[in-house]
Amino acid sequence: MVPETDRCLQSEEGTRFNPCSEPQPISRNEIFHLLSTTRRREAIRYLLETENQVGLPKLARHIAALEHETSVEDVTQAQYQRIYIPLYQSHLPKLDKAGVIRFDSTKRLIEPTTQLNVFAPYLELSPREESDARSSSDTMAFDIQAVDNWYLGSAGLSAVLLLAVTLGLIPISGKSLSGIIIALFLVANGATRQ
Repeated sequence: MVPETDRCLQSEEGTRFNPCSEPQPISRNEIFHLLSTTRRREAIRYLLETENQVGLPKLARHIAALEHETSVEDVTQAQYQRIYIPLYQSHLPKLDKAGVIRFDSTKRLIEPTTQLNVFAPYLELSPREESDARSSSDTMAFDIQAVDNWYLGSAGLSAVLLLAVTLGLIPISGKSLSGIIIALFLVANGATRQ
C-alpha cells in the first residue's frame, strides 16, 4: 500500500494529473469558450447525466445520434467517424486541459471531474425551453431580415429617386428630394419598431 503523500508525489511525476492538488476554478470566459461548440456542450451534458467513466466510442455514437436525429443503433460508420475524430483530436483534449474531465487517449476513456458540475446551470434547459429558445432565435433572425428589407427598400428607392432627379426625369428641387428621402427612412424606422 502506497502512503497518500507518496501517491501524490508519484502522480506528479508519473502523469500530468495530480489528484492531490485542488482544482483551479474555471473562469466565466473559459466556461463560455468550452461551451461554444455543440459537440463539447453535448459531451459535457452527457457526462453530467451519466456521472461515470465513459468510453469514447459510446460518447461519439451518442453525439452522432443527436446530430443526425436518429437512434444510437442507427448511426452509420461514417456519421460515427465524423464525430469520433474531432472529439478525440480536439474537443476532449481541450476539456481535459481545462480540468473538466480526465481523458485517457490510449484507453479512450473519459472520466468527469468535480469541475464538470460548473457547467450544469448553463445546460439545464428542458426540451421545451430548448424548443422555445430555438423558435425565439428563428423569430429574431426573421425580425432582423425584416428590418434589413425595410432599410434596403428605402435605400434603393432613394437611389432611384436621386438618379431620376439627376437625369432630369423628375423635376423637383434638392430640398424636396432630401425631404422625400428622409421621409422614406423615417417610414422604414417606424415600420421596424416593435
